[in-house]
Amino acid sequence: MAVGKYNKYSAFFDTLNDPKAAFDLEKEQMYDTIEETKNNSFKDKSQFSGTILEAPTEEKLGNASQGTPDSTVFFAKVRLDDIEDQFVPDPNKIIDPVMRKRVIAQHKTAAFAPAAGQKITALAPGDVVQCNFSTAGPNDNGKMRGFEFSDKVIERKAGNFTYTSVGTAKATFDNSNPDLIGTISPAQLSSSLGANQAKFYSSANRKKGDIKFIVLHSTDGSEKKGSAQRTIDRFAKGPTISYTDPNTGKTNPPCTDYPNGIPHGTICHPTRKNVEKPVKTSIHWAVDKHGGVVQGLLEKDIGQHAGSSKNRTSIGIEMCGKPNERVSEGYRGQFSGMYNETMLVNTAKLVAGICKRWDLPPNKETIIGHYEIAPSRRSDPGNDPGEWNWDIFLELVKSFL
Repeated sequence: MAVGKYNKYSAFFDTLNDPKAAFDLEKEQMYDTIEETKNNSFKDKSQFSGTILEAPTEEKLGNASQGTPDSTVFFAKVRLDDIEDQFVPDPNKIIDPVMRKRVIAQHKTAAFAPAAGQKITALAPGDVVQCNFSTAGPNDNGKMRGFEFSDKVIERKAGNFTYTSVGTAKATFDNSNPDLIGTISPAQLSSSLGANQAKFYSSANRKKGDIKFIVLHSTDGSEKKGSAQRTIDRFAKGPTISYTDPNTGKTNPPCTDYPNGIPHGTICHPTRKNVEKPVKTSIHWAVDKHGGVVQGLLEKDIGQHAGSSKNRTSIGIEMCGKPNERVSEGYRGQFSGMYNETMLVNTAKLVAGICKRWDLPPNKETIIGHYEIAPSRRSDPGNDPGEWNWDIFLELVKSFL
């Protein structure tokens, strides 16, 4: 049976609200693909290129009661670049996130079972990898159904990284920031950081034993190149937040709306010329995904970043980006998209340096997230699966000590 195109993917759209029809269509896709492989345009071809649509999930398969040892198997939704268009729309061309997720779910589930002890390359959505499947026909036992992918990368999506190359990012960081590990940099001995100096802070002379926590934040803002410096610039000038006029309902109204004076407790922003609300916050460090690591406050001084319960005993780090977006599209498929290899390695090394300078143990009791201080209103650096992985991050920190 030759594969025929569905008119406007009508068979696919018929399945969206019918789970059984969705499974039957996926099964039909597999049969048709195998038939095409055996008898038609892909005859004698056993390997295909496939695009990873979601970060692979790891499972342990085995039966202890029967003496079968656990083996690691990864599962992922994969789009076969050569033939998938005959069955399902391309999810990367669908803007609506809910529909995109449903389209991804309708793709074939592929399995990858590495050999015991095999060093594998972590994959992320958008990576194109080598795939193959049995032409003997699908075996309907679980998710495998004869379709396999591998960690043999044909092409990396722009923005994804070769995760085995941590040493390269480490070397780049070492060359750019030679004094962050083990020694005190000249900036740490100075009395001010010049133009980078935060506007709101408490001058102090904290010593070892005074600092007990390193608090990780994320800005929920821009990830563009230079965002670390712009974050520090914002704290140096005096940050603001949105103001909504309770009488007009306008958010950040123009200053010209108030010829007799702007509302109490607000400012007229010097460049945007909008009415905004000032906040007295500050941070010690800012890091971005392009390699920027910028200091805005001396570590001996007290920043305003973690509330009255933690400010006096902590050092704060802002990581630039939106932690709740592009879940599982970052480092090793275990972090949100803002956290690429450069961001994670640089932040980990910065944290390791702080631990060494202040005699702090590199553990989860010391290194905490902002969400742990203000759980009702904060989620940074990420507190859901696929946004942030503490185990991986702490291992990175320890690798620098």
